[in-house]
Amino acid sequence: MRSAAVLACLALAGCGAATFTLPAPGEAQTGRYEWRPAAGLDHPRSDFDSVQAAAPRVFRFGQFYYNLYSANDGAHWTTGLTASLDGLDWNLGRKVLAADSRTWEGERLAAFGAVLVIDGLIHYWYTAGEPAQIGLARSHDGRSWRREEEPVLSPGSKDAWDAGSVGHPALLAAGGEYYLYYVGTDAAARPALGLARSSDGVKFTRLRANPILPLAEAAVPAVWQAHGAYWMLAASERGRTGLFRSADGVAWQPAGLTIETPMPSVLPREGGAGVWFNDGAGFGHGELAWIPQ
Repeated sequence: MRSAAVLACLALAGCGAATFTLPAPGEAQTGRYEWRPAAGLDHPRSDFDSVQAAAPRVFRFGQFYYNLYSANDGAHWTTGLTASLDGLDWNLGRKVLAADSRTWEGERLAAFGAVLVIDGLIHYWYTAGEPAQIGLARSHDGRSWRREEEPVLSPGSKDAWDAGSVGHPALLAAGGEYYLYYVGTDAAARPALGLARSSDGVKFTRLRANPILPLAEAAVPAVWQAHGAYWMLAASERGRTGLFRSADGVAWQPAGLTIETPMPSVLPREGGAGVWFNDGAGFGHGELAWIPQ
């Protein structure tokens, strides 16, 4: 008889596997990204993020920049929200999502997530539970949230590369589908990057060829599309991220840049991309400038 956990995995967590790639990202442009660090950010702190503010997820919503970030008070990881007019000076954060001990989430963790704004609604895929799994919450304002009752992605089978945990998601929307990049660990806690696909953001199918990239540590990646390619900043060294490029979102090649930007968030814009990242107990900022060749 199948256990309840396996049945839940089959029904909700996308245990099936398939072969797929992302849609073609357009005509490839010749050029490179150049890293340009900027001055530190003004980010006032509160009790719930007094120990650590990490893994910024910066996005535009209306006229503001918003940041859903991971906050630690010494005992729990929660998700905080702060806003800014320019992406540099941020208001005092407030706790908006904490683990619900009455559910699969446990008590310790509801953080390290990814954001997409879909039809005016904020979608936040986050890491929670022991072992870690990926959940989904939605909000119309970033303050009040409605969560899916069950995880949208759970650890793989006993001997799988992601049997130990899944978390630290990054999301791309392309061709009417949602592509979930996530950090998985095996039974020995060795991290790697995997990919899953969904038509609704809830039921995901894993890529049969997972994992797609080895990682130096379990840390939030950043993925975006620009200049006729897919790009990723991922943990290539302890405390540092490497820039990778892909034509199909599955096969990734180093793009010749490694920078001290742990757990980055990337927001593409004309001429490059803004980057927010861990910097000590708070956040740093910089720019990836696109240099045509």
